[in-house]
Formats: sequence, C-alpha cells, structure tokens
Amino acid sequence: MGIRESLRKSPALVKAVRKWRNFVTTHKGVNWNKTLYLNFKTQRFADAVKLPILVYGKLKIPNLSGKIVIEGPVYHGKIKLGFNSEYFSASRGSAILMVSGQLIFHGRFRSSVDCMIDAAGVLEFDDLCFVGNAVKVSCKNHISLGRASRLGVESQVFDSNFHYVRDVETGVVRKKSAPIVIGRFCWIGNRATLMKGTRLPDYSIVAGNSMCNKDYTVDAPAYPCFAGSPAKAVGKGGGLRIFDIEEEARIDAFFAANPQAATCTSYTGVIDETDLIGKYF
Repeated sequence: MGIRESLRKSPALVKAVRKWRNFVTTHKGVNWNKTLYLNFKTQRFADAVKLPILVYGKLKIPNLSGKIVIEGPVYHGKIKLGFNSEYFSASRGSAILMVSGQLIFHGRFRSSVDCMIDAAGVLEFDDLCFVGNAVKVSCKNHISLGRASRLGVESQVFDSNFHYVRDVETGVVRKKSAPIVIGRFCWIGNRATLMKGTRLPDYSIVAGNSMCNKDYTVDAPAYPCFAGSPAKAVGKGGGLRIFDIEEEARIDAFFAANPQAATCTSYTGVIDETDLIGKYF
C-alpha cells in the first residue's frame, strides 16, 4: 500500500501530517540545538518542554551562568531571538547572548538578527518589546524597557562606560555605571545610543544617530522627540509612532491615492491604536 492510499484510509494520519507540515512551515529557520539548550538550561522542566524561547539562526552563548526569567503565562514561542522580519540586512551569524546576571521578560519579546545582549546586571523587557537588526544592549547595572518600546537598527544601549576614568588634577574616579529606564511605547531610531543614566518618558521618539545621556523625564513635553548629540527635546512634542501595521497600510494607500496630500495631517485615522500592537507581534 502506497503512502497516499494509507493517508486516505487514516484521517488521523492525515491530520498528523498536516499538523507536522504546519509546524515545519511556521518554524522555518529555528535553530533547534540552541532552542533546546536555552530552554532546558534556564527553565524548569515543566516550562522548558513548551519551548517558550525560540532561537532563529546562529547564536553564540559565551556565558549562561545567570538567570533567564519569563514572567506571566509560559507558552510556546513567547520569546523569539533572531527572528528576522525587517530585512535591513542579511544575517552575518554574529548574534551573541550572555547572561551572568538576570534577564527578565515580563511578556512577549522579539529580537531580530545579529543582536548582542549582555545581561551582567538586571535587564528587563516589558511586554511586546522589540530589538531590531544588529542592536547592542550591554547591561552591567540595570536597564528596563517599558511596554512595546522598540530599539531601531544598529542602536546601542549601554548603562556603563565600561572603564573607569581618573581626573588627572583631582585624582577623583567616578562610578562608571548608572541605570537606564526607557518608558512605554518609546521608539529609539537607527544608530541612536543611550548611555548610562538615561531616563526616557513614555511615548518618546529618539532620532537616528542621537546620543542620550541624562534624565529626560524632567520638563519634557508630552509625546517628546529627542535629537542631537547629546540629545535634547526638539519641537513641542505631540508625535506618536504608529505601531499598528494595518493602520500604516491604510495610510500608505491614502497617500498613494492622494499624491497631492502634502502633510501627514491630511490623513486622519485611528487616534490611539497602541492596544492593537499585540495582534501582529
């Protein structure tokens, strides 16, 4: 009896084959060796078998002596590392994960290709945080990202200067690290750098190639935009990144159909779509 005839006579087998094909399709690019290693090395067995952490592509893990904590319900694919949905560049296979402190996920998380994440201190990602291509996050002290905050391509978040500097006149040596706090729904532009002591209010936009190095929550306008090196608030604020991809598609269609529309104020749609982002994560 051939395979096709066997399938026709066994509905259960047909269902199993379909489920397997769907599984393979939806897990294209998964690095099963690193996926199994990370889950069973860092999670209790009852959670590890669900494979809440999926690793895509190559990943180097020089140090995994610390803890990876997944808060809330644990389910398959809640954390995706190296999942490339941006395609700004092809993966060079240079992704690195080091956890000698604590890496805490408070919800769903996704990182793109070639990211470096070093959690020697306490590194926290709230629900729906996203880390783009070739981002570097080095946590020696404490770094936290609020809900749905996003780090753009090649941006850097360092809560330490890495080395001490001595004042040659006074001999004073200052602390080399300080916590970084990034609020909710923040958008950090490409190649921006956040240094030690940075605090960003909710809904912040940091322009590409900017450098932040202080507390920006003091006297910041609502929905602020920061730019420059060192960065400062520009304009009067009031801008919020659109996170809903369906709304973005509607806006694209509007401007394609109305090329005479000169400014974004020509389109009026959903005012606050921030609760919709989870549907597409």
